Amino acid sequence: MTEDKNKYKLDNCKERKTLAWQGLFYSTQRIDLLIISISGAGIYACLETLKYLQNPMYSNVCSNWLLKAAGIALLLAIITNFVSQSFGQKANYEDWLMSDYDLDNIYNPCDESEKKIQHHDTRAELFSGWTRRCNYASMALMAIGLTLLILTYLIFF
Repeated sequence: MTEDKNKYKLDNCKERKTLAWQGLFYSTQRIDLLIISISGAGIYACLETLKYLQNPMYSNVCSNWLLKAAGIALLLAIITNFVSQSFGQKANYEDWLMSDYDLDNIYNPCDESEKKIQHHDTRAELFSGWTRRCNYASMALMAIGLTLLILTYLIFF
């Protein structure tokens, strides 16, 4: 009975370790690609509009500060997204380390391994929390930037 339980736990640990490793690479994909793409396109639209407004004929059409604010918000969305990627990678790495110690602990349980497992689990949760916060901030900044950009076009053009 105990052997079956250990085999089951071993299989679960191996699967979790594999999923954590895959998550390390998956963190570069997801919705982050959309945030980067949309924010980049928004920055391009802001810069092109500002270039268009440099023509003396159109210089009094709209206020540049709204376009600049939109561009800054979109740029901050991209930067925040990169920070999020870094935290996500660290979270997955800590989870992978935790799974590694968990695998070692199945057949040779000891207090030291349990402490290391707890340490890496705590760090993984910490980095996951920061990843979530950065993802939400990045989405919010993108939404603010796009809203400011659209408002500029709706009000002045």
